Amino acid sequence: FVRSLVHPASAAVQSILGTASPRPIAPFSFANSWGANLSMFLPFFLLGWLGRGAGWRRSAAPFVLLVAAVPIVMSLNRGLWLSLALGAIYFVVRLVLKGRLVAMVGAGLAVATAVGVLLISPLGEMTANRIETPHSNDRRGELLTATVTATATGSPVLGFGSTRDVQGSFASIAGGSTPDCPACTVPPLGTQGQIWLVIFAQGFVGLIAFGAFYVVQAARHWRSRTSIETVGVCLLLFFGLQLFVYDTLGMPMFTMMVAIGLMWRERARLAPRSTAGATLEDLWARLRRSWRLIVGGAVIGALLGVLVTTRWTPTYEATVPVLLQPTPLYVDAAAEEEPREITVDTEASMVFSDASLSAVRSQLDLPDDAELRADIRVTAPPNSRVLEVTVVGDAADDVEARADALAAAYLVVRDEYLDQRREQIRQQLEAELSSVAGQRGILIGGQAPRAEGDEEDELDEVGSDIVSEEQLREALAELATAPSGAGRVLRTAQAERTRAPIEVPVVSGALLGGLAGLVMMGWRDADGTARARSRRLGRSARPPSARSDR
Repeated sequence: FVRSLVHPASAAVQSILGTASPRPIAPFSFANSWGANLSMFLPFFLLGWLGRGAGWRRSAAPFVLLVAAVPIVMSLNRGLWLSLALGAIYFVVRLVLKGRLVAMVGAGLAVATAVGVLLISPLGEMTANRIETPHSNDRRGELLTATVTATATGSPVLGFGSTRDVQGSFASIAGGSTPDCPACTVPPLGTQGQIWLVIFAQGFVGLIAFGAFYVVQAARHWRSRTSIETVGVCLLLFFGLQLFVYDTLGMPMFTMMVAIGLMWRERARLAPRSTAGATLEDLWARLRRSWRLIVGGAVIGALLGVLVTTRWTPTYEATVPVLLQPTPLYVDAAAEEEPREITVDTEASMVFSDASLSAVRSQLDLPDDAELRADIRVTAPPNSRVLEVTVVGDAADDVEARADALAAAYLVVRDEYLDQRREQIRQQLEAELSSVAGQRGILIGGQAPRAEGDEEDELDEVGSDIVSEEQLREALAELATAPSGAGRVLRTAQAERTRAPIEVPVVSGALLGGLAGLVMMGWRDADGTARARSRRLGRSARPPSARSDR
C-alpha cells in the first residue's frame, strides 16, 4: 500500500529512440506526469523568481532555468516541449500588444541563447531524434478511435463511468504484456489524454460541460489585466494542449483549478459586485425556485428511456473455447526467408472462411444465402492458444447449435490445412535429405552443398551454417511423431441471455430531461430579469407629476 503511494524512483528507463534511456519522473509515477506538472509549475516560478520583489532570486533564476533545460530535453516529452513553445509565443504576443520593446528584446535574446545552447550540445541531437521518432503515435491514434467509437455506440450521453480494458491488442486478438515486452499490452480505453477519459467516462454531454467550463474561464480572463491572470491564461493554454496527450486528472488539474481560483479572486478584487458573477447562494436560490421544472424534465426523460428499453429484442450468445494444437514449423535450410508463422489471428480468419460457414449451413440445413459472419465473434485470452468462438442470435437453441457446428467445422478445416502443411514439410525434408546424401551438408542461404573432398579448415569456418544429414533425419522423425490433431473443444456451447443495459437509456433520458429543465430555468430567469429592467426603465421615464400623483 505504501509503495503504491510513494514513487522513490528518479527516472523511468525506456527505449523510445531505440536504445535504453532514462526519462525523469520524480516525484511522480510517470514521465508524462512529470512533464505536465513541470509545465504547470513553470509560470508560477517565473512570476515568483523574475517578478517584482523577487530580490536575489532574480539573479539565480536564469541558472535554475539553464539547469532545468537538461531534464526537460532528456524527458523526450513532446507534449512538454509544445507547451513551452506555446507559452513562449503567448508571452511574446503579450509583449507586442503592450508595446514593451525592451522586454521583447530581452525575451528574444533569451530564446536565441537557449536555442544556441541546445544546438551546440548533445541535447540538440537528442531533440531531433525524438521528433523523428513518433514512437507511440499509431497506438495513440488507434486507442482514441476505439474510445470515441465505443462511447458513441455504447453510451453517448452518460459514458461508462471509468476506463475499460481492451480485448487483446491492436496487433493480435491474443496480444498482451509479456516479461520480454511489458508494453505490448494496450492501455485501457479512456487513457492517453484527459479529453478521451472525459468522453469515455462522462459521455459527450460531459465533454460539452467540461470544455465549456474552461472556455468560459479563458473568455473571462484572456485580457490578463494582472500578472496572476497572465499566469492563469498561460496555464489554460497548456491545459488545452495537454488534454489530448496527457492524463491530467491528478496534480496538473489541481494546479489548473488553483490558477482559476486565483484569477477569480483577482477579478472579484478589481471588478464591481455586478460583474463578479453569481455566487453559490444565488445559484442555490434559483435551483430552489425551479426544482419542479428540473425534476419534471428528468422524470419525463426517464420515462422516455423506459419506453426505449421496451422495444429491445432479447439476444443470446454462446461461446465455444477451442484449444489449438501447435502448427508444425520447419525452417528450410536452403531458403533465404523464414516461413510465415501461423498466428492466432490467422487461425481466427479460418473461422470466417467460406469452407467453415458452408459446413455450418449444410449441417444445420440453413439456406445458402444465410448471413452468418455478422453474428460471429472470435477472441482469445492473452498469450494463449485458446480460440473462443462466440455466436450471437435471438434464440438460445439456435446460437448453441450454430456455435457447436462452427467450432466443429473450423477444426475440420484446420485439420485439412495442417495435413497439407505436414505433407509439404515432409516432401521438403526428403528433397533436402536426398541432396545431402554423400555430402558434408547443405549451406543455409541456398549455396551448393559441400563434397567429401572439401578442406577441413574451410568446413570449420562455416560449419555452424551447415545442416547435416543427421539433422534432417531428426526433423523427419519429429514430424512423424508430432501430434496430428487440429485441436479439441474444451466445452460445448451454453447459451446465455445478454443483459440489456436498461440503465443507460433510462439514466441518459433523465439527465437530458434535467438539463432541459435547467435550460428552461435560465430562459425564465433571463426573461424575468428583462421584464424587471423594463419596469424600472418605465418608472424612471414617467413625468415627475405622474410619479408624485401615484
